[in-house]
Amino acid sequence: MRGAAAIMFGVALALPAGMARAVEGYDACLALVATDPGRAEAEAEAWARFGGGPAAEHCRAMAFAALGATRRAAESLTAIAFRARDLPDETRAEILIQAAGFLLELQEIKAGLDVAEQALRLDPSAEGLTMRARLHAAAGRYGAALGDLDAAIDRSGPTPDRLMLRATARREEGRLLEARQDITWALELEPELPIAWLELGRIEAAQGAKDRARDAFMQAIELDPGGDIAASARLSLQRMEAGN
Repeated sequence: MRGAAAIMFGVALALPAGMARAVEGYDACLALVATDPGRAEAEAEAWARFGGGPAAEHCRAMAFAALGATRRAAESLTAIAFRARDLPDETRAEILIQAAGFLLELQEIKAGLDVAEQALRLDPSAEGLTMRARLHAAAGRYGAALGDLDAAIDRSGPTPDRLMLRATARREEGRLLEARQDITWALELEPELPIAWLELGRIEAAQGAKDRARDAFMQAIELDPGGDIAASARLSLQRMEAGN
């Protein structure tokens, strides 16, 4: 939330005299989200009632997310973006992108796409295009995802995240040579990115290069021991060895 932070940082808590100051501003509120989200939510609510504005509401949404209330966080963020019209369009778009990300976590793809479209109408940024690509990919619309990723990379340059996602979309579309180029590029930018090694393994396996695929899967496991990516790498490795 780079733009949102620029607007919200340093906003002072405005409570009546004599009422305890629980949080002094946006930074302090977010710090409390990290350590005690339940308390942060309550204190951000009080801050909002006494003039905290979008900063307090945004912090409260982050507390909802930290507490596992992901849908409520998405709904709160969407409401902020449409209610706080005094914020710059870029900031409102970033808030909507964050809401779309939460909807993606919930696998509410249609709702997420609607929010991402609203963000892009406010600010046609590379971040918005990347989020829409993620949502398209989650729905299996890899061609649409590729269009957004190409535009995002043209607009704002390659990042490991964008290249990794484009590699996945290209693999799913059967464009294996291009997919391998993208994932190699991603790993040049960030050599210890476990999900990129997982994707490289899948590409190599699809090309029939079992030894290289095995090495890539093992690298993903080594970089993410005990994590979800390691579990996916082990499953992909088992399937490859079984000939599936």
